[in-house]
Amino acid sequence: MKLRFVTLCSLAFQHPYYADGICRDVEVLVTPQARALLGAGRLVARQLDGRLHLLFEARDDGTPVVMQADKPLYVGLALSSPHFDNFTLPVLADPRATPLWANAAAPAALDAARAVTLAAGIYQAPLQQVQRPVTVSLRTPADATVTTHTVAGPDESLALDLRALPPGEYLVHEDYGAAGTRTRELLVHPDLHAAGVFGVVALRLDPSLYAAPAAFSIAFAPRSQVLKYYVVARDYGPAEFDQLGVTDQGFGDDARSEVGFDKVSSTDFSSNDITPALLAPGGERLVMFRSQAPVARRERGLRKIQLSRNGDVLVEHLPQAGAQQPQPQFVVHLSKP
Repeated sequence: MKLRFVTLCSLAFQHPYYADGICRDVEVLVTPQARALLGAGRLVARQLDGRLHLLFEARDDGTPVVMQADKPLYVGLALSSPHFDNFTLPVLADPRATPLWANAAAPAALDAARAVTLAAGIYQAPLQQVQRPVTVSLRTPADATVTTHTVAGPDESLALDLRALPPGEYLVHEDYGAAGTRTRELLVHPDLHAAGVFGVVALRLDPSLYAAPAAFSIAFAPRSQVLKYYVVARDYGPAEFDQLGVTDQGFGDDARSEVGFDKVSSTDFSSNDITPALLAPGGERLVMFRSQAPVARRERGLRKIQLSRNGDVLVEHLPQAGAQQPQPQFVVHLSKP
């Protein structure tokens, strides 16, 4: 009998910030706990070109040698780029939470990210309301109680000992009596907690995947920000200075919507703009050209955003924000010879 490896599923990452739509800034962390599960199921994990592939060992007829039915496989997501947040919208509204993607609703598709708290060891559990007393119970997703604590006084804190728990998902349930209840999702995983991952994927190895492999995908969204060009001009007279303008001459070539710009006098700068005194300390003429709508960040930027005066192009390609820049704002200095 010959054995071969067949695709069980794959996990890819997409980001329209990149021209090809492929996000290679995310690395998948396969922990020792996950590797043990893979080994028991005769599965192998391979990462290639930003994509994770899970393969199962199969017989000649394609049937798996071992079927890991409905076992959750937790893998972490780490960032290889320190500038990822500059051009990417947060996955969750709460920056303290960890996004968890899972194929819970349908075996072959990932649900929208859920907010969980990644924890391990002794977890200092923050309580969500001020009313006391409160009864706090740690429960499994099947609503089985693991442990229960009562916090009576306003100055008391709560620490949950998670060290003996197997990795997995739990619920912290807070019962305030007449004041209602609150629930927090907890993901207990020492390896992922220690690694400081920014996200987690929980893949349920459903039996149907062995017959019809799934292509999972996580899509990130780019930040959209207002473009700002501060033009500082030396030795320009009032009439010449008023003839300056910024226009988008590349939208046709790029097959995108045209970006319009408003001309903003330095006397109308807001608190979100660079202070005029910092830009023109010597009394130079100063104006800002601001995009009329936020523009989605992209790696290659926008071509032919041009600065001109009375029809003459002074700067053919105004600069665009690179990944290392949190805001797309630039200072352009003009001087006459």
